[in-house]
Amino acid sequence: QNIFHQMEQRTLRAAYKFYCDKDIINAHSAEADIKATYKVLLAQIERYQDTEFEDKQGNISKPVQNNVEALHTFTNMNKPVDFAGRMVFNEEDQECFNFGKHKGKTVEQVFDIEPSYYAWMKQGDFPLYTKKKLTEVWERWNKKKEALKQEKREQEKEQGNQVPKPVHQPPTPQVNPSKPVQTQPRPQFAGKKESKPVDVTTDMLEQLKMKFGK
Repeated sequence: QNIFHQMEQRTLRAAYKFYCDKDIINAHSAEADIKATYKVLLAQIERYQDTEFEDKQGNISKPVQNNVEALHTFTNMNKPVDFAGRMVFNEEDQECFNFGKHKGKTVEQVFDIEPSYYAWMKQGDFPLYTKKKLTEVWERWNKKKEALKQEKREQEKEQGNQVPKPVHQPPTPQVNPSKPVQTQPRPQFAGKKESKPVDVTTDMLEQLKMKFGK
């Protein structure tokens, strides 16, 4: 591909030589370039006006006609976002990069995986209008990110409110199964014993007499 682009250059001089089979005289002067561009356009219309073209959807037409509106539609099939064509709209009307390592990827996809690409382009040698359109996508992408974060925070908050609070219960005493519970025996009160009557003997009477002198 590089060899093809180098040997078959896409310049006004090469186009004039290919379509008109002539060399531009006084190349790069304004008047010479305008005349050469006009002659190239006429030669292209003459060559391609009866040539069929098939687009990506398989539609067949003859787009090159001597009609300004038809030529405008055909030459803007990529739907450029900026004048330089660094970004184009895809079939879903999403902005895509049309150059470099991210060619074909949507701009928002690139911001997701490589946000620094925005700063690189802003600091790079790109047209001001290209940077303006890039900034519009960047700001829209940041708003989407912030909206998603806010939505996630609200969902987490709602889920937190739905969790039931635990009911406080008094602690239950734990019984050690290895130690049997010993119950204290109730004190038993012994009943009064009836005293047996004492038999009074003769000796006892004699001793009482001696004691009291009677």
